[in-house]
Amino acid sequence: MITEPELVGGPDEGPGPELLDTEEGPTLAERARVWRKLPWVWAVGGAVVASALWAGGLYVFRDQGPNQRGYVLKYGDCGDLRVPELSRVFGERNPPADAASFHDDPALVSMECTLGLRPRAGVRPGDTVVDVVTLTVEQHRRTDPGPEFAVRSKRAAVYAPGLGDELPLGEVRGLGDRAYYGSGAVDGFAWSQLSVLDGGVVLSLSVQPTVQRPEGADNGPSGEPDLSGVREKVLVADMRSLMEQLKK
Repeated sequence: MITEPELVGGPDEGPGPELLDTEEGPTLAERARVWRKLPWVWAVGGAVVASALWAGGLYVFRDQGPNQRGYVLKYGDCGDLRVPELSRVFGERNPPADAASFHDDPALVSMECTLGLRPRAGVRPGDTVVDVVTLTVEQHRRTDPGPEFAVRSKRAAVYAPGLGDELPLGEVRGLGDRAYYGSGAVDGFAWSQLSVLDGGVVLSLSVQPTVQRPEGADNGPSGEPDLSGVREKVLVADMRSLMEQLKK
């Protein structure tokens, strides 16, 4: 049988590849101990954790919306609301003069209540003063009304010639998250308004005393006293009461 010749004294292929010594250099445990001693590692880790927590909080806010603080608005609430201080100072409640509107949307619930008060005698003979009390409530379920609250509070709900489009505001402390009061008066027309931001709910309570005169009477000054200071105290007291009445 013929076989392949066996080569004897062929070329030397040289030494084989050198194997790495796994015992050399720091072990994984030793490297971990070094990393734990580096302050920037903990700083980066803390930033990552803080970012995750912030993102989680933002997700919860977007999912649940602003804090509603226990407010539950329902159709028919206007007829049950009480304004004891306004009734005491300016006249008893007159339910036949009430008016109401109510809108319920997944993003916003709003209602407006006109709370009638009984007419009172004016300073001049024959004059009658009618105080119109208006409460508006907006319950924002999805978006935060805070950023635009101050701007909207300056706007009078009813335009009056000479009064202007905006009311000068004064901050009222200790009422909701933020609260502003504004007032003005021009030739028998007066306007006082208190606006409150409470979580995701915006409330506005206003009183508008209007002087009515008999037919044929002159249009001279009514002589009505400036009650804006009294109105502020009364509106603040009744707003506190209304905020509790609207929480079920």
